[in-house]
Amino acid sequence: MKQKKKRTKKTKAEKLFLLSWKRFFLVVIGFFVFVFLHNLVYALFKVEESFFFMLALIVSVYFLISLFYSLVYFLVKGRK
Repeated sequence: MKQKKKRTKKTKAEKLFLLSWKRFFLVVIGFFVFVFLHNLVYALFKVEESFFFMLALIVSVYFLISLFYSLVYFLVKGRK
């Protein structure tokens, strides 16, 4: 008889921070879009705005946290 694999329910942290390829590309593309928009606003209006700059920083911090979480998650999962 084949045994069925237990499907574990993902926690909120796993849903939020576990990186997949789709989420990885969205974060990278989002970072470049926010940097581009920040520079575009400055070029058009000669006003140093901080909204898109802060979004680019938030996206990059999110990426670093997600990368660290995913590495630890898969290293611990691999030991079991």
